[in-house]
Amino acid sequence: MEKYFMIILLVCSSIIFSQKNYQDVVHLKNGDIIKGVIIENVPNSYIRIELMGGSILTYKYEDISKFTKELVTNDVTEKEKTGNTIIMQQQQQQQQQQQPSAQPIQTPTNTGLTDAQKMALYESQKKDPTTAGVLSFFISSAGHAYAGNWGKGLLFLGGKIACVYIAANMTRGSTAQTIWLIYALLVAIWEIADAVGEVQRYNAKLYNNINSGLPNFGIHIIPYPSGAGLSLTYNF
Repeated sequence: MEKYFMIILLVCSSIIFSQKNYQDVVHLKNGDIIKGVIIENVPNSYIRIELMGGSILTYKYEDISKFTKELVTNDVTEKEKTGNTIIMQQQQQQQQQQQPSAQPIQTPTNTGLTDAQKMALYESQKKDPTTAGVLSFFISSAGHAYAGNWGKGLLFLGGKIACVYIAANMTRGSTAQTIWLIYALLVAIWEIADAVGEVQRYNAKLYNNINSGLPNFGIHIIPYPSGAGLSLTYNF
């Protein structure tokens, strides 16, 4: 009888234990503690961990001191409150960046943020160069709009339209018509490469602003009904 009682107790304990929620905890050598779910782990290379807000961070093994697991509770510590505040700031920044604008990159002050918080802020705001290239391939000027400089994309669109228009007015099948069509193709390829570079420059400025507080210097093309203008920005 006692033997059956111990078996029942063990089964009940296993069921109760399995219903508890645990989260991964990554302890960095600089003292930061990252909590979330490890979604990729390459031994002796790197890990990728997804935070509560959906951000995904990557850390090298050489920067990690140890891994642990922690029971998820409803108690919110001061450190977790700070993390939630950072996630809210990231979401606000994402909403602002969805609106095309010629304004320079705006980032919240990085005073008092840890390296992990700065990295989380950067990961949430950076843009994908491949996405810019794909958008430019299918929709002219869309890649530059994604990078936040849609005025420059309109210039490329105008250049392609001009080349095609000139080619259409040439003798059909002539060498001149072929040359202008090649010019239009070259402008399209140039636009894709420039859109990728525009995103890379955006990410570089964003990284500098968050991590080192460097001033943001940039030149933006602003279209007008009668032409285009240049906007010079220098933010402290």
